[in-house]
This record gives sequence, C-alpha cells and structure tokens, in this order.
Amino acid sequence: MKKYSIFLILIVFFMLYHPPLFKVNSLHIVGLISWIYILFNWKSIKSIIFREKILRIFIFFSLIMTYVFLVAYINDNSLQIVATYLYWIMDVLPGGIVITNICLKKNYSIISLITLLLIVGNIQGLLALLTFILPNFQLYFIEKMVSYGYEDRLLNLSSYRMFGISAALTFTTPIIQGMFAMLAIFLSIRVNSKYLLFVPLLIFSSLINARTPIVIILLGFVILFILMIRDRKKIIKSFTFISILIVGILIILNFIKKYSPSTYVWINNGFLEIKSFLKGDNIGYFTYVSDESKYRLPEGFNLFFGKGVRPLGENSYNTDIGWINDIWVAGILVSTILYLLFLKLFFELYLCKGEYSTLYKFIAMFFGITLILGNFKGAIFMENEVTTVLFLIYIFVLSKSFLEKNKKLDLKLNKIN
Repeated sequence: MKKYSIFLILIVFFMLYHPPLFKVNSLHIVGLISWIYILFNWKSIKSIIFREKILRIFIFFSLIMTYVFLVAYINDNSLQIVATYLYWIMDVLPGGIVITNICLKKNYSIISLITLLLIVGNIQGLLALLTFILPNFQLYFIEKMVSYGYEDRLLNLSSYRMFGISAALTFTTPIIQGMFAMLAIFLSIRVNSKYLLFVPLLIFSSLINARTPIVIILLGFVILFILMIRDRKKIIKSFTFISILIVGILIILNFIKKYSPSTYVWINNGFLEIKSFLKGDNIGYFTYVSDESKYRLPEGFNLFFGKGVRPLGENSYNTDIGWINDIWVAGILVSTILYLLFLKLFFELYLCKGEYSTLYKFIAMFFGITLILGNFKGAIFMENEVTTVLFLIYIFVLSKSFLEKNKKLDLKLNKIN
C-alpha cells in the first residue's frame, strides 16, 4: 500500500466533508490553497487544466451559473442559488486538479487514489464512532454547526443520528460512506482481501446517519455480480465476502442497539419501510416519495426556463425531490443538459480500457445509479461528497490516461530514433 502525505489526506478530507470547524466554509479554504498551489506549480498543472474535456467542464458550469444567476435575478429570487456552481468552479475542480497533480507526481494508479479515498472515509468513520460513544463530543460539533447558521433541528436529530464531523451528515455523507464500503468490497475481491479492513467503519458511519445507504449497498452488490458473473472464482469469493459482511452488519447493529437504542429503532424502521415497499405498501419515506403533491412543477415558461429557486425549507410549497428542485432552479431544458453532462462522464469512465476497465465500469454504473436514486431523496446534483468524488476520479483517470499515452508515444519515437 502506498504512503500518503498528511497534506494530501487533509485536503481530500476537507474537500469531501468540509467539516464545520470554522465560520468560513472549509471547502473555500481548500479552494484557496488549491489556487495558490496551481500558481506555484503552473508548469506541471497547466497540461491538466487545459485538457479539452476538463476545460469544457469549467466553461459548462460557468455558463450554467450565469444562466441561473439571470433567471434568479429576473424572478427576484436570492442570488445565492448559484453557490453550488461557484463551488464546483472555484473549489472542487481546482482541488481535484491539485490532488491529481500530486498523485501523478507520485505515480499513483487509480487503485492508489481509491485507497486514499478509503483512508479518508475511515477517518470520517472513526469520527462517527467517537461522536457515537462520546455524546458530549458530538454535542460540541452540533452546537458549533447551529452557531454557524445550520438549522436548529439538527439538535433534535442528534438524539439518534448526526454522528461524525461533516456538513452533510443527514444525506450525502452517509451515501458516500456506503459507496466507499462497496468500493472496498470490490477491491477486496479483485485486488487484495485486506481491503475488507476498510469496510466496518464505513458501514457503521453510513448506517447510523441515514437509511438510504441500505438500498445503495444492495444495488452495489447487484452491479458487482453483473460485472463478475463470468468469473466463477470471483463469484465464489464474492459470496464468501458477502457472508462475512452480513455477519459484520449484524454485529454492528447489535453494537448500535446496545449503546443507542433510539438509533437502532430508527435504522430498523428503515428496513421495515423497504420490506413494506417491496410488498407494495408505502410507509414512512415511501409515503413521501409517492405523494403527488411533492412533484408539483413550475407553470408556463418557468417550466422550461426555471425560476432560480429551490422549493426546499419552509416555503408555501416545499419538496425534497431532487429533480423537481432542479427544474424549479433552471427549468427542464438546462436541467436536462446538466444531467447529460454527468451521463457523458459515466459513459467515458465506462468505456475506459486497460488493466482497470472492470473497476471503471463498476464506478460508472454505481455512481450513475446512486445519483438517480439519490435524486429522489434530495437535491444530489449539487456540490457534495458524491459529485466531488466523481469529478476527482474523472480528472485523475483522464490525466493519467493522457500521461500514459504520451509515455508510449515517447517510447515509440525513441525506438525509431
């Protein structure tokens, strides 16, 4: 396993989770450090920034941000609606470029990058465990979040969830933790069994904060089997690891039940809701997503062009459904274009050839399905851990591929000479 610098681990941790440790969003600190790094390392980085596909993403989000800004201004809505696009442009993409540059200098492979992500995910998992067993430690960070402007309801939620140090503990943090767990399982089957050691804290930190990862992990296994169905040895190994995982989850649930019965009841209700849904009965969250009133769209021209506002929170009409929110913000036309950009990223990753082609396929399919599913749970096509990891992997794979092609070309030229 590669050695990783503390700087690299910290910048990835802060970029993913932007923990509420300061009054300033820690993601902006990552952005500032990234731009300074880019200026001082311009010669080695400019080839990444000016890669046509990466430059297009910068331009694309700049155009969408300008469009949403104008729509919000015309409709007399808050201009803060453009924040997520600004974060992508100023913080996430530069951060991804810097991390990629550091990894390429150290000759890291995609396996090395994912291992780095798993290490960072386990740090979050450890923090989740500490806040779970030390209530005062948890309360300190929740109160800090509220003092920085987060909703007061987080104090109520902290009685049975909100474990860890992250800005999105009720939604995308547990989702990415569950996704990291599946990536670790994939690598334990395809690369080295030792990757299973990453799984327990990732599963724990995902289950105690949200129920959505239950479905996501199950779908991850389905994708895993689809990709490995032709390899009997891998299938047998998969079943063995699944058996170990099931036992591990039962142990984790018993641990949760012992130390936080309210959290256990909440998680168990999630399993019951899924079970009832599969039987055709809608209870709990499935009652919410099947409520037609939550799918109300803007009318007239606003349906196509948007209103520059998200119907979230205490408005006359509010809904958590992600794609409905996206249409209210930018209309059907621009929302469709945004989704097509992500679809393009998935296809490019899926079609990557070489030694890690199966891994790229798994990432493309898994992230694609997760974003579709997550878009019913909340507004997921925004700046968050899931989209950040996707952009980071995409930038790295694109840059690594370009570097390897150049090396092969140089070798051919040297042979000719």
